[in-house]
Amino acid sequence: MNLRQLLSTVLAASAIGLLVMSTCGPRKGKTSWREVPCQVISSRVVRADKTIGNYATPTVGFRGDYGVNYIIEGRRSFSWEFAGWWDTSEEFVRNKVTVLPETCPFSVRYNPEKPDAVVLVRR
Repeated sequence: MNLRQLLSTVLAASAIGLLVMSTCGPRKGKTSWREVPCQVISSRVVRADKTIGNYATPTVGFRGDYGVNYIIEGRRSFSWEFAGWWDTSEEFVRNKVTVLPETCPFSVRYNPEKPDAVVLVRR
């Protein structure tokens, strides 16, 4: 994966996060969403083919995910979130996500009126 593809992937993930926050997240004049801390407790590599450029055939690729733990109103929850790494080499991605970050790279926000409404966005 070259730098342009990596930046494209990161920008796409950020745009999706912003879209989710603007659609589902905190809004002015509405309930104030609360943020809770999180912890990365595991990682995985999953196959994630994607179309690159104008090619009709998807490129075989792999995505790294982090397993994220967080607690909302006393209830522990877990979510798989994109770690920011995608490549055609499974080994490359595995090497990038094997060492877990010390601090959680995600912001976890929830609606206190509907605690099941949770949004995780990469910081």
